[in-house]
Amino acid sequence: MGKPDADKLDFWTKEEYDKFISTIDVGSRYYVIFEILFWTGIREGELLALTKSDVDFQNNRMSITKTYYRTERRDVITAPKTEQSVRVIELPEFLTQEIKEYVDKLYELPDDERIFPIVAEALQHKLKRQA
Repeated sequence: MGKPDADKLDFWTKEEYDKFISTIDVGSRYYVIFEILFWTGIREGELLALTKSDVDFQNNRMSITKTYYRTERRDVITAPKTEQSVRVIELPEFLTQEIKEYVDKLYELPDDERIFPIVAEALQHKLKRQA
């Protein structure tokens, strides 16, 4: 099962990540996005589907129950492809705090609104530019 090139995945070391993240403004949208992606290992679509209610700020947890994709110029939120993809992730306390500080800057963000209302193509472009 799985893709034949799965064993070709290239992961950053902590040192490589530290070098990369130091080029992004602390507290900015992309800083928080990359912090979440690095420290949790969630997929891009899972990140883009996150809402404030998915983060348990009291218990340092994040619930992954949906994913985002874009088709025919429309944003689509669906359940993940597999049951194993629905999960609760333990967050480091510092990451919970970074997410909280970012969310608090978003004026009256409803609990069910996406934290990062950007399209996947914009994030992919940013990823390629930063690599």
